[in-house]
Amino acid sequence: MRVKIHTRYTGYLVLNLQSIETKIRAFLECRDGGALSFPKPGDTVTKETWLTKYYFFGPLVDEFNGSLTDRERERYALDTRIVEIRNSFAHGRLFTDSERFPARLWRFGRKPDEDGNLAVEFSELLTPEWLLKNHNFIAREDDKVLSCFKARKYRGLR
Repeated sequence: MRVKIHTRYTGYLVLNLQSIETKIRAFLECRDGGALSFPKPGDTVTKETWLTKYYFFGPLVDEFNGSLTDRERERYALDTRIVEIRNSFAHGRLFTDSERFPARLWRFGRKPDEDGNLAVEFSELLTPEWLLKNHNFIAREDDKVLSCFKARKYRGLR
């Protein structure tokens, strides 16, 4: 596998993960009647909003899904498998055992057991097929958030 292809496909996937998190946060801010705004460059403080507060991704997805009506849930509920992929990229380790790609993405548990062992929570060889399949999965989930945002006539996302 060529490094350029691996880097490009990995970048697409990570960009989509960033996009969906921002869209979920914007959705929740609009749901709560807030305005979509970020601090200006150079600001040293900002108000806490859904766009700015520290909030783990899994509970963020749960908050979005919990905000949906029964009718909306049928169309827009997010597949929670996205959390594992996002958390693996955010907290995992990319490793190759040689100069060649694809790399393997690993994510480990937080606390060792009594013998000092950590759980292997995620281990995936980032082949072009895996990256493309999951890029498409994340893009579909991202479209659900944007579609629900528009269906509710919220403003501020394109």
